[in-house]
Amino acid sequence: MSRRISTLLAVAGTVAGLLAAAPTAGAAVQLTGSSATTTSGGQAESRQAELRAAAEQAAATGGRHICYSVLLTGSGWQAPVCDGAVAGTVGQSRQLEAVNIIPADGGTVCGVAHVQNLGWQPQQCGSEFAPLLLGTVGQGLRLESVGVTSSSGSVCAAGHVQNIGWQPKVCSDIPGRFTYIGTTGQALRLEAMLFTV
Repeated sequence: MSRRISTLLAVAGTVAGLLAAAPTAGAAVQLTGSSATTTSGGQAESRQAELRAAAEQAAATGGRHICYSVLLTGSGWQAPVCDGAVAGTVGQSRQLEAVNIIPADGGTVCGVAHVQNLGWQPQQCGSEFAPLLLGTVGQGLRLESVGVTSSSGSVCAAGHVQNIGWQPKVCSDIPGRFTYIGTTGQALRLEAMLFTV
């Protein structure tokens, strides 16, 4: 079943586009017991375990949730946040290199990323058992744009972009239709992002 959903999402993802701003989603879930930052080298399992723990904590409150963590140049992986909390930095001119995303609702989240010098990466999918990783690790390349979709309903996103600031929040409530943040063809870095479901 999961393979069929992934295949359907891959086909539907090719028709994706930018969407207009949508209503604001619910308040962010407050996490307890998260560490401030982890380093980028050799700690993938620890980082994913921390992200899963954040998703489990969010899921315990009921309803749909989405948790995520970003790889920030010079700082490594930031602690996971959920449901509209900002991941990254604002006003520090620091680039994001990757984002790890996990749904806390039993569904699947799929995404694509546009990376400096590489362009669009192939679509990846993740679930509560296998977080989605978009971008690159250990290459120092800026994340320029991200597109996400959820198999279990709407997903919203907003990005803070170099020289632009915060972009309007965009949403899609159609499974398989991607919600995009960031820019392409402008060599601008994503500096912060947030997601809601």
